[in-house]
Amino acid sequence: MHMFDRALSLVAQAGRPEIKSPGAPRFNRSPAFRPGLSKFFFSALLIPSAIAIAQTTAPTPRSPDVIQSEIDAAHKQFNQVVKDPSDVSDPIRRKAIAPQAIPPLKTMVADFAELAAVEPSMKRRASQIELQFNAYLSVLGDQPTIDQLQAQANSKDIPQSIRGQSSQLLARWVLAGKDETVQTKIADDVQTLDVAHPESEDLTFLTMTISQSTLSQPLQKRLVDLARAMQNPVAYRVRKMTDATTKP
Repeated sequence: MHMFDRALSLVAQAGRPEIKSPGAPRFNRSPAFRPGLSKFFFSALLIPSAIAIAQTTAPTPRSPDVIQSEIDAAHKQFNQVVKDPSDVSDPIRRKAIAPQAIPPLKTMVADFAELAAVEPSMKRRASQIELQFNAYLSVLGDQPTIDQLQAQANSKDIPQSIRGQSSQLLARWVLAGKDETVQTKIADDVQTLDVAHPESEDLTFLTMTISQSTLSQPLQKRLVDLARAMQNPVAYRVRKMTDATTKP
């Protein structure tokens, strides 16, 4: 499963059972490595009636199932455009597919935000997916997203700054491909932030996400150990998960 589909798998299992199960991300428990990118990642218009035209009438929120259906359709559209890792790793191909790949990604970012608004239990997962998809939009060269992430990274609000930097680091990781030297440099930058902000769920999520596609076992172990050492609910889940996988 590639990075994009792994993100979608957090919520895309036909809506209701998954929506009722809040919690931290389900990281891959397998010790197997995925060099670079493995098989490449993860509102209907309201027609006003004569009554609904009134300015005081708020639109009826869409149901989670309807939102999920639109997410599934956008996901399918994206996969019809991006079919192979080389579509993104090759600069020429990436530029060619960007106009078709960016719109469905933006649709999903908006839909997951809407889903979190109608299902509060989805807030954490929607936030994690937004972090990832904004990174992919940056990789594809979407300038509004690139500008938005830079503004976040420069923010004096620490959580907002961390969030922007997390998406930027993930974008760098995707673009690193099979360059272990670049991966190691990114891991250094992630470590600096992790040590300074052990309370950040975004950073823990980022650290575990990139640990799943390292080019070497030592680098993977380093990243997992960083995530385990953090102090937040996602890190607690990481410790619980990794402790379970190392039991004899």
